[in-house]
Amino acid sequence: MKFLCGSGPGDSAVELLARRLADALPQSVEVLAVNDGERPLVIADKRRTIAEHVHSLRNEVSDPAPILVMGLPHDSLEAQSVVELLVERDEGSALLWERAGHPIENVARGLHSVELVKNIYTLSTAHSATIRASARNARIERMSAAIPETFFRASTRSSVGDSEYAMFIGRSHPSKGARDLIDVWSRRVFPATRLPLDVYLVDASPRAIDEWTRPGVTVGHINGEEERARMAREARIVIFPAQYDHLPQALLEASAAGALVAATPIRGHAIDGESFAGLVLRHDLANIGELVQRSLSGSRELEAIRARASALSNRFHSVAAARQIMERLPT
Repeated sequence: MKFLCGSGPGDSAVELLARRLADALPQSVEVLAVNDGERPLVIADKRRTIAEHVHSLRNEVSDPAPILVMGLPHDSLEAQSVVELLVERDEGSALLWERAGHPIENVARGLHSVELVKNIYTLSTAHSATIRASARNARIERMSAAIPETFFRASTRSSVGDSEYAMFIGRSHPSKGARDLIDVWSRRVFPATRLPLDVYLVDASPRAIDEWTRPGVTVGHINGEEERARMAREARIVIFPAQYDHLPQALLEASAAGALVAATPIRGHAIDGESFAGLVLRHDLANIGELVQRSLSGSRELEAIRARASALSNRFHSVAAARQIMERLPT
């Protein structure tokens, strides 16, 4: 089997998801990674452009391997070529519904023949109706994020929310809301609570770190799964102010670790269509001060929220859940 990543690590988290899913499968999986021009070629002959990957896959003459496309490329011409490949492969292919830089309802915008794609996966069934509008004939199923056991172990081993910091982890793309969060935190939340905010940008540049740092806000990197799990678990609150998100892996990791999560009420933040397991953050961040004050209370209600979030993540997004789902992939 082959996993084709629709974008590079500078644009989306699909490559991380592809490698986690590949590790969860007992059979061999070839991950076809994309060279986004920003990082060194670390996988010999595998990190190519989308056009090169599609050309190679189309030239597989005999017994072509089934393919799972991990999201469509941002570029319309490249995305169209991938859709055509999926249609050609028919039942021997599947698409994870994602497109870097596009809200969920715009994934198929400007593309033809998406309605002919046979198999589609999504991290949350809350997206099913939206996907159905563009791919009315497809079989739509849930995909697991295959969150490593490291994060679930943290939910029982680390101390719980007793460190004096709040946390954001994610990308710097405007859709993630980090810039607005930093502004509101430095002007309103930190002066009122004296609780610092640690911002960890997975795509941070030295320039962004310097420009985004504010009073009460520290911006930087975070390395390794153990460290991410511990930091999320020990934070008073982990905040996800995204306007849209198809693959909220950082949120799922934090939930798995037993963190207290505050997130905007978008469908992508629901754990497989279940009601959101955390505190609901308004899109305009108007109630963020109230949520931070609640996080400082240490009430039993918050402990129940943490436990439920970890349990839901374990049910839908553990490696074991991924293995069960992957058994139904096209073969």
